[in-house]
Amino acid sequence: MKGPQSVAEIAERWMVTRNEVAQEEFPTNLQALFPLHRLPTPNFGLAVNLSAKSSMRDSRLFATLPLPVSISLPVHIHATWILAQDRRSIRYDAPDAANHRPDDTLYNVHLLEKGVAPLYVKTLALLLRHHPSRVRHFWPGKAQDDPSQTVAAELYKQIISTKEPVLLSAQGQPIAPADSIIHSPTETPSAVCKILSELKVHNYVPTPYIATSFRKDWGSLRFDTGKEVSKILRENVTAMQALWQATAFTLKDILSVLNYLLEEKVSLDGIPLLLRGDRQLVEFRNSVQVKLFASQRTELAKLFGSIIVVSLDISELSAQALAKLGLNVVTLDPRGLRDLLARHSIAPTPADTKAASGAQLNWHKEFLKFLASPGCPVEVQDLADLPLLPAVGQDLVVSLNHARSGKIWWRYPHEHRALTTVLLQLGVITVDELRGEVQRSDMNDLARIIQLFGRLNLSSPEILRKVTPKDWDAFVQYLKPWIQDYYLARLPGADLQTLNTLPFFQGRQGTNRLSYVPASQVMMLPDSAPLDSLARYLPSGTTFAASSPELAAVLRRGNNTQKSLSFSSLFNQLRIPRQITQNDDASFSSLLPLVAAHHTGTFNNQLIPDGNRVLRRPSELFDHRVTLFSTAFEGRQELFVHPTFRHLIDRLVGLGVKREITSQRLLECIQAVDQDARQGREVVRRARWLWGYVNAAPPQLREIGLDSIRGHRFVPRHSQRHPSDSDFDLYARDLPDVVSLDDLCAPNRESVVWTQRARFATSPTAHLTAVYPSIGEPTGADVVRHLSSLVRDVAPNRLQSSILLSNIKSVYTWLKSNQANVKGLLKPLAKQPLWLNIGSDLDDWTWRAADELVFDLTYDVGGRFVVQKFLLPYRSLLVDAGAHEYRVASPPRPNTSGAKTPHSEAMRSGWNQLRKTGQLLDVCFQVEGQEIPAHRGMLAALVPHFMAAFSGSFRESVISADESELPVYRLPQDEAASAFAVRSLVDYVYTGAFSHPKFSDIDEATGALDDLLDLMELSNLWDVPELSNQAVDAIVELRLIRFDNCEDVLTRAQACQMQTLIDICQKTLEQNQWA
Repeated sequence: MKGPQSVAEIAERWMVTRNEVAQEEFPTNLQALFPLHRLPTPNFGLAVNLSAKSSMRDSRLFATLPLPVSISLPVHIHATWILAQDRRSIRYDAPDAANHRPDDTLYNVHLLEKGVAPLYVKTLALLLRHHPSRVRHFWPGKAQDDPSQTVAAELYKQIISTKEPVLLSAQGQPIAPADSIIHSPTETPSAVCKILSELKVHNYVPTPYIATSFRKDWGSLRFDTGKEVSKILRENVTAMQALWQATAFTLKDILSVLNYLLEEKVSLDGIPLLLRGDRQLVEFRNSVQVKLFASQRTELAKLFGSIIVVSLDISELSAQALAKLGLNVVTLDPRGLRDLLARHSIAPTPADTKAASGAQLNWHKEFLKFLASPGCPVEVQDLADLPLLPAVGQDLVVSLNHARSGKIWWRYPHEHRALTTVLLQLGVITVDELRGEVQRSDMNDLARIIQLFGRLNLSSPEILRKVTPKDWDAFVQYLKPWIQDYYLARLPGADLQTLNTLPFFQGRQGTNRLSYVPASQVMMLPDSAPLDSLARYLPSGTTFAASSPELAAVLRRGNNTQKSLSFSSLFNQLRIPRQITQNDDASFSSLLPLVAAHHTGTFNNQLIPDGNRVLRRPSELFDHRVTLFSTAFEGRQELFVHPTFRHLIDRLVGLGVKREITSQRLLECIQAVDQDARQGREVVRRARWLWGYVNAAPPQLREIGLDSIRGHRFVPRHSQRHPSDSDFDLYARDLPDVVSLDDLCAPNRESVVWTQRARFATSPTAHLTAVYPSIGEPTGADVVRHLSSLVRDVAPNRLQSSILLSNIKSVYTWLKSNQANVKGLLKPLAKQPLWLNIGSDLDDWTWRAADELVFDLTYDVGGRFVVQKFLLPYRSLLVDAGAHEYRVASPPRPNTSGAKTPHSEAMRSGWNQLRKTGQLLDVCFQVEGQEIPAHRGMLAALVPHFMAAFSGSFRESVISADESELPVYRLPQDEAASAFAVRSLVDYVYTGAFSHPKFSDIDEATGALDDLLDLMELSNLWDVPELSNQAVDAIVELRLIRFDNCEDVLTRAQACQMQTLIDICQKTLEQNQWA
């Protein structure tokens, strides 16, 4: 074996171990492989990288040179292997079905198990000796490949019996596994390891490197089982206590070890794991006289010291579990408590009384509190023979048995201390109170106390002289609950007489206060009538007492009911002022609720002081807590109760002070803000709140018509007038900051009226709009004035503004939607240029009066203008505003029943083709310098005029020409026509139709009308009525009849006797009389 070498001069540090085995040590069947494979004496070695920071991850097998075979062990392995045929790996075949493996594989397995594994163990020992901080990296873990599994399994098998010191003890010394107690992390709590490590147990291994998952049976190896741990702890009691005092481990560690030992069912006797209340660690013991208590630990530690209880750091559940182990931990019982008392410094013994003072009395009180506490298993009755009960006013304690003997006055648990105090001052001995009803089951009653005073036979002055006023007052208050009919009915006459003479009731004569007086000397005020406040209004010669159930019961039982005043009799004696000063505030604060409580219905007289201390009828005042009232009527002191008496407002409401918000009161609030606003007061804040209230649409609003509030100023307006651009605000009419609803517009109407109305600072809610659907809806007059303002004031300074254009569109749209309502407003403005007559947004703006605009007019003419595209959607609105509609009468529907049979299309097409190609032409017309060729036969066949002209009397109209030229038809003077008329007639003969004239301006339109009238006249002259009708239809379709030429057209139509055109012209004149 080769030890570690010093190789500081190289980059990495390695430890290499090697060994060899003789051929004879191999099994016989494997020795035959040596000559077969020419094997030398087998040797093997391990290489460990000491420079690596963790376990090697790329370990390999070596056969002189490294093989491309990775293994999962943290070391390189070199050996004389039998290699596979490819010389790149060792022979390591898996078993066959019969679990047989080749000898070559068995050779390599033998080398790993009998050579490498023992060498690996020795290598670990070397590493632990020279490199203890690195050794944990080289212990094999879970192996992935077969060779690694073989080595790891054999290594852990040998670990059981090896004498090599491969483990490190708690004292830091190498130790062989067989000599160790090894910590088992998977089975034993870490707290065990922690404590045993702190104890420095010489053979304890706290950090084992053994992978326990490799084997289930570890043979003779010892681990930190419960048995081993308990033995170690019993042998190290003093060391454990020292370590605990040095805080080497925690209570959590103790409990963890303790639970482990219990789970291991190990006896705890002698084991120092019991923590006392004084935080001392002591041993558990099977039998011992001094016990530690696991119950009532806090109280017992307080009374007897923490040394007798289990530590309070241990939970109640854990402490109770310890008490069930049958060791020196128990729960409290009477016998245990008597033992504690016997060991205590006070050590009470059975007796009736015992002197005690100072701290001893305090200890007795605390001890009794403990006995009376819930859950205490011991009761006072269990200790009745011991003097434990403190006496009041004396340095003395008595036993419960003696307290029950009747020789002393027993003060019951629910009695007031005042009884004991008075009895002591009167010379009566009492017993101090106890917590819990442990001494008697009955309670003090009135009869016992009254009988006691009867036996004392003291007069009222004597009683008040012996007992201090404070203590007597406390006693009276204590006794009052018993002075009632139920108890008084059980008193005999003598006791009632005694009760009537006892000074239990306070009284007054005028403003003079009296000490306690007997019931027989007073007059009782009605219930809830304050004596102190009303005293100044009562007769000074009579003693009065405040009403109380006790005094009333005494008067009833004594047949003195006439001494109980009613409210009516009381009010008869009172002198109530009409006005008050500040000095009257206190008494009046009592008088007001008194009247409120005992007066039914509304109080109609002046009673309540307003803010100026003037008495008002309740119905004249408002509840200041109602925010609506306090906001709307801010600053009006005469409408609210004086601040001094506002704490009584709930009661005053019952007398008539107005709290409920009715529709009428809501209207009054609105009117109040309106009034202040019109008087120039600052009301923005109040208006903002009031509008918020109204905007929430309270139910009362449904009873108020919009007309009732629309003119009142109570709504704050938006600071910006224009809905989108504040630069336009200078054109809006001036409005105050708080305006009426008539001065505001709904959000969806802002663009149509912003110069006349303001915007809401807070828009109306959907609920309010449901109540008032027309809220913020502008009137027609507002919108018309707004339109005039836009045209007059805004447009000259904002030409081509897209915002202004949008506003104008909105106005026109709103006016159209409300056309019926604004017609009468727009008609008088027909001469004012309120209408933007443009074709598109890019046109220069032109404003026209409604009277100047004409719908259906083709061209501007005679001071009348065609309505452009921008205004077309508003036709009906413009007409109502004074615009005109040019209406051309429509021709009558043609009567097709007598229509002529149309020409044959084939014949017409053929002749027309001859005309276009210039074939067989035999006549032409010369008109206005133009020649129009044709065929005589075609003309004669369709036009009666040419039938006569070419075959009869009109033959002379045809002028002969040279052979190269066509004969010319000479048009007589009465047939003179335009070239358009002649060409259109010839086109009609060949095609049955003619081309309508084209025009783009008014001059061209006038020319086109003349051409069509010429065509009408010519076709009429030549007796072609169908063409005449087509010419008339073209005039109408092309809308060539205008109000300025209609009479001329009528004249020419009458000349041709074209009745259809005559009717159209006459109707057109009738329909456009405005022209």
